[in-house]
Amino acid sequence: MSTTLRVLTLAIAGLCVAMPALGAEPAPSEAKAAAAVDVKLLTTSQLMVQLSAAPGKPRLVNFWATWCGPCKAEIPHLKAFAEANPEIDVVMVSLDLAKLQPMVRKHVNEAELTAITHWQLDDPDPVMALPKVMPDWPDRVPVTLLVSAEGVVVKSFAEAVDGAALDKLKANTPGWWNR
Repeated sequence: MSTTLRVLTLAIAGLCVAMPALGAEPAPSEAKAAAAVDVKLLTTSQLMVQLSAAPGKPRLVNFWATWCGPCKAEIPHLKAFAEANPEIDVVMVSLDLAKLQPMVRKHVNEAELTAITHWQLDDPDPVMALPKVMPDWPDRVPVTLLVSAEGVVVKSFAEAVDGAALDKLKANTPGWWNR
């Protein structure tokens, strides 16, 4: 390779490295990596503490799994609700096995669920652990809990939600939202 060609190649490589520092837009893969959603593993005991802690603002907690069709169908509605209501802490608790955390993380990142807090139950059998967390667990998912700012569960239900149902819950659930 001639000296001129080497100098030109090095100059182009230097520009490619310097471009982001000069304010150029990051590549799409870099932007997605920066906005990555974390999925925090919680033991059953840790989940119980988190659920009973006073969050300081209303909280909607949705138990779901990647293998649950109705759960996946409600994700766009939960996303829209969380984005439209930042004053409500929306939390999704995955019931997938802990070893599947990379798959869960991929799923929530592909759905761009950045306005939602993500936990995953770290238990050898997450579904069987749930009666410890919630004694009246209905043995199915999805399940949604409405938790007051003081950490009190004011309503729970075992059905998939859509946008209209979420808005109705917000408007009509005393002790959760409309005080």
